Amino acid sequence: MFILGCHRSGTSLLTNILKSALERHNTEETGTAQQTIESNIDNPEGHHESVAIVDLNERLLTITNASWNHPFLLTPDWTDLEHYLSLNETRQTLRPWALKSNWIDKDPRLCLTREAYFHLLLKEVPSIAIIRHPFAVANSLLARDGMHSDRALALWMCYNHHLFNSCRSLPNEVLSFAFLRHYPKESSQRLSNAVASTATIPDWAIEQELEQKFVGDLIRSRPDQLLSDRASNSLRESCITLYDFCQDASKSKQEIQVIANEFKTHFAANLDELNMIFPANKISEIKTIHLEHLNLENQRLHQELQHSRTRYRRKAVELIRSASHWLNRPHKQSH
Repeated sequence: MFILGCHRSGTSLLTNILKSALERHNTEETGTAQQTIESNIDNPEGHHESVAIVDLNERLLTITNASWNHPFLLTPDWTDLEHYLSLNETRQTLRPWALKSNWIDKDPRLCLTREAYFHLLLKEVPSIAIIRHPFAVANSLLARDGMHSDRALALWMCYNHHLFNSCRSLPNEVLSFAFLRHYPKESSQRLSNAVASTATIPDWAIEQELEQKFVGDLIRSRPDQLLSDRASNSLRESCITLYDFCQDASKSKQEIQVIANEFKTHFAANLDELNMIFPANKISEIKTIHLEHLNLENQRLHQELQHSRTRYRRKAVELIRSASHWLNRPHKQSH
């Protein structure tokens, strides 16, 4: 299962809560046992992101000439990945995720790249989404990355728009950061139901982890006001309107498609401003050469694979003929 949400929205916290509850209260072998990104000052409890997933997401964004802090606005066509990646090699790397189901992983970039994983894992991966107040996200991005409010709020809108309007399935559940904090019992029940398709985690186990890990000193970003005033009034108002709508829809358990439609409407209404903040990058000569190199390398690997298969078939035919010839030869009988 993927945990989805914009950067600084609480995806690490929610993943930590669910993984801890799963590992403590599930008797089956859990997880993919992959190397994860180490904790640091901005996430002292750990990021809970698999290095392999993060590295692959970086490659996928590079292919689309985007990055985590400069997302694409229009969803790319992920069906032609074979031109840029060795699918066999990539699927071998993703084998633990493809063959197991009772795992939980996250990376905010998955809001942008999740659709590609359908072609890489050859299966639909269920998800849970977490939404945080856009001002809290913007203030946290300003503190961590020096990102001012115009880019931070645009990032919040883009990530959440792509999260809900991917061609893949909608999240099993959508909860806000504030709802998790203030309604731990109901949140635990809804999260337990949401993960049921991949793992069995009792709601009381999740509630226990929520109470242990939702500590005040780790909630360092407040949504009271923006610490940077570069964002336009229209972008601010759209983000606040969207967040309030998500809060109400989540509390009343409305269909998640309703939230998706609301994000699509506001995204379209703000598209001109978003395009000014995140203009489609002209592919630099260096990146063009890199993409051409990736394409050529993938073609070379494909040709080598074809040659290897041809050599294998020829060798197999030779062995069969040799064995047949040997079996048909008259042999001296031992006395």
